[in-house]
Amino acid sequence: MVKIAKLNKYSSHLFTKENIFLSINDSFKAVKSIKSSFFDFIIHDPPRFSFAPELYSLEFYKELFRILKSRGKMYHYVGTPGQKSGKNIPKGIVNRLLLSGFNKAYRDVKSQGVIALKF
Repeated sequence: MVKIAKLNKYSSHLFTKENIFLSINDSFKAVKSIKSSFFDFIIHDPPRFSFAPELYSLEFYKELFRILKSRGKMYHYVGTPGQKSGKNIPKGIVNRLLLSGFNKAYRDVKSQGVIALKF
C-alpha cells in the first residue's frame, strides 16, 4: 500500500521522514511501544479474522484508542464477512470499539469499513 501511494502523484508528497514511516513488525506487540495520543488518524486493515484474531480483540482496540489523539479518527477495513451466512460480524467490531473507549463507531457500508471517533 505504501509503495503504491508513493507512486501516486496525489499522495507522493506525503512521504517525508517527518510524517509517514514503514514498520514491518507484529502489530499486536508493536502497538504497545507507541506513545499515547501519537496519531491523528489510524487506518487499520488487518488480515481476515481467521489469520489474526488478536487484531480484532478488545485488548488491541484499547491500544488503538490509547495511541489516537483526542478528536482523532480511525478507519477499520472489515469487508463483508458473514454476509452470506447472515452473521453481522461488523456489529461485533463496532461493539468492541465502543467498549474500548471510542465515543462513536459505525459501519460505513460504502467503504466496507468501520469508522471510530475519539472525542
